Amino acid sequence: MGKNIEESISGGKSNLMNIGPLRKLKRAFVVKRVLPVLAGGILGYAYYYFIGCSTGSCPIQSNPYFSIAYGAFAGAIFAFPGKKPEKKTNGDFE
Repeated sequence: MGKNIEESISGGKSNLMNIGPLRKLKRAFVVKRVLPVLAGGILGYAYYYFIGCSTGSCPIQSNPYFSIAYGAFAGAIFAFPGKKPEKKTNGDFE
């Protein structure tokens, strides 16, 4: 009766990294995918703060939420590149 829900799920171990998809999260994924999106959001807010539009007529620069979302989107474009070109073999001629 003394067990809490976390201990009963993880088999008695009270380690949050053993629960669900958190254990599969790898450092390379965070560095390559998440970090550019966060950096873009931070740069978007910095753009709003330092350069932003004071009149309110600029849709992206007048609202910090739009600036953060726009920056995060720009970071996501760099984080998730398109298709890699196929390598040609010696037998392929154009």
